Amino acid sequence: MAAAAAVVAANVPAGSSFSWNEEYPDITEWLGKPIMPGLALTAVRALDMTLPADGWFWRSWVDAGEREEAQATIDLLRSVLRPVSES
Repeated sequence: MAAAAAVVAANVPAGSSFSWNEEYPDITEWLGKPIMPGLALTAVRALDMTLPADGWFWRSWVDAGEREEAQATIDLLRSVLRPVSES
């Protein structure tokens, strides 16, 4: 789910400079522009539903550093997608 949300986020102006864009340089062309608010809202809702704050995903990490890195990435995706979803 996070990967799908990342594709949506990479295709909005605020997400076009994500570091993973270097690995997939054409990712910013995968979706039509502009990204519709409904698509961004669906991506945010999917993140919220599949990765709730108290869910198994966050409790399953053995390494706290990796969990924090994952949380930072998810937070970044949400911060890029929410404004688009609210427009």
